[in-house]
Amino acid sequence: MSDASQEPFRWYEYPVGFVGDLCWATARTLVAFLIGLGGVFLLVVAVGLLGEEGVLQYEVARILDQFTRASMLPVLALVWALTLVASITQVAGSVAVSRAVAKAARAGAPVTQVPSPGQVAAIVSSPGGWLMMWCFFHIVLFAIAAPVALWMLISEPGDAPSMLIILGVTVGGGAVLIAVTAWLRLGIRAAHGRRRGEISDHWWPRHEQAAWTRAQYTPNTTRPARTPSGRAAGIAITVGSVGVAAALLLMSVLLFITHPDAQRWPGGQAGERAELTPELEGFVDAGTVVFTVLMTVGLLLVVVGSIIDGVTDLHERRHLRAAVVDPDAPRPPSEVLVKYSGPAVPSLARAAMALGAVAIVLGWTGVSLGSGSLEDFASVYSGSDESFAAVLPSSVFVRNVGIALCVSGLAAAMGNASLGRDLRNQLFERWPQRPRVVTGTDKAAPDPATIGPALTP
Repeated sequence: MSDASQEPFRWYEYPVGFVGDLCWATARTLVAFLIGLGGVFLLVVAVGLLGEEGVLQYEVARILDQFTRASMLPVLALVWALTLVASITQVAGSVAVSRAVAKAARAGAPVTQVPSPGQVAAIVSSPGGWLMMWCFFHIVLFAIAAPVALWMLISEPGDAPSMLIILGVTVGGGAVLIAVTAWLRLGIRAAHGRRRGEISDHWWPRHEQAAWTRAQYTPNTTRPARTPSGRAAGIAITVGSVGVAAALLLMSVLLFITHPDAQRWPGGQAGERAELTPELEGFVDAGTVVFTVLMTVGLLLVVVGSIIDGVTDLHERRHLRAAVVDPDAPRPPSEVLVKYSGPAVPSLARAAMALGAVAIVLGWTGVSLGSGSLEDFASVYSGSDESFAAVLPSSVFVRNVGIALCVSGLAAAMGNASLGRDLRNQLFERWPQRPRVVTGTDKAAPDPATIGPALTP
């Protein structure tokens, strides 16, 4: 193998195909989706708090209680689904990268175009760790549930049909998960290791080192790129979040002052409003105004900050695309190069995923209650179809909007991973910048792909 070409050694991000881009986009946007679930959880807690404080009429408190309980079902279901999706994308994404780079090596890719640190990280990883943990956790659950189902089958013959189904699911599901775990360890990881060997035979350590030597060092204290508008967006989001939290705390304090004898559980009686001194009445009045202002302004700041952050992202990308082809353009700051030399998720895509999570949970909850499908699930949902019938059409709309937002956010992230590859390769060629050092999977040592050559075992 000769590398006598005069072309300088540089990093190069190889196309990884539809599956690779989809897995990358999914893995990066799941965090935003999880943040959205956390936000809707806080919203539900705030709504439930009104009912638990006992200051509302019984019927209103009952409806809020049904809504709060029902909304936990989609939240828990989506969190469970997220763990599975994240585990699968980790495997599929790493495999897609190693296959693409190994294919390029077999096709005779120039040794001067060394795989980028991000792709090297996927190649040297051990895919399937998360999925094997997921399988092991569920195998343990099945191992606990199977004996219980068998005991119920023997002691309660009348429940035989349902117990046989549970027993079949636990035994069959456990066997499938054991087989998946073995396949990951003996099949996926073994093939991944063989492809790594092909890649390291094509790109030697000195080739990697040449690309690393050409790249500019990045201090680990380097913070994410922040223009003035970006800093303003970050401040707005932070201040808005603090304002919402402070408003919720203030509301709880005011309710304790005005209704100290309230039965503080769903549907509890509010009791008599306390006779307060003029000073305390003035404090409550002022506190109510402050609560309204904090909640309203806080939510507006979060929304506006997210929009500003997204617009700033788009502006920075356009400016960088123009600069990288301008021979007279100065080298951008290192934090900008670090941010855009990797396939970063657009801020608007993250916002769409977070808002989509909120809309899906709220819409799902409204549809479940309005259709009466939960009434057979638990008696606490009795009469929910009548209480929520009026919001059923709008709940369907909100749920569908949430799905559309998530699809749009995922598509935007995937498009950036694929369509932004040319820009990243241009940056690698003209202004190579080393990535920030991050810890590896063992959390005790740096990730080898972020500190130097790592392809050769």
